Amino acid sequence: ENGRFLDMPVHYNETVGLDRLVSAYFCYAQSRKSYLIIDTGTFTTIDSVDIKGFNGGYILPGLNTLEKTYVNGSLLEIPDSINTKLSFNFPDTTEKAIHQGAILSFLAPIKEVITQTSPSNTLITGGNGELLYNYLYSQKSSLFRLDASIQLDQNLIHNALLEIAIRNN
Repeated sequence: ENGRFLDMPVHYNETVGLDRLVSAYFCYAQSRKSYLIIDTGTFTTIDSVDIKGFNGGYILPGLNTLEKTYVNGSLLEIPDSINTKLSFNFPDTTEKAIHQGAILSFLAPIKEVITQTSPSNTLITGGNGELLYNYLYSQKSSLFRLDASIQLDQNLIHNALLEIAIRNN
């Protein structure tokens, strides 16, 4: 054990971001159940929290970061109004190929973590949270246990900070 955040044990070194700790604490304090917390912003973090506390997790490039990586290697620009659904029809333009490749690169490692950990509770937040939630929910029967819970909370960090403020007053 490397430390504590409020009353939650933290099994990670001091480099963990405060945003990750706050979200994990919210889940820990609410129910002490096992959670996989997926925050899809500039980076995508996939963290584990359970009755033992914050167990660490992964930091992956976010969808927009992946798309910028593709664009940096070419003269193409991704339009602002992009199709955010993964298509399994092979793309027929370079722009579609880049966008669909970025979405696939975004979803594949998340699917792999879910497959390997079989979480009972998954909480999704962040800028691409709705896209991820819709995709995972559509795959629920093949990816998750029958009793698994998948929730989208776009206000997770705000709810967590409010919970901490209330507990500390």
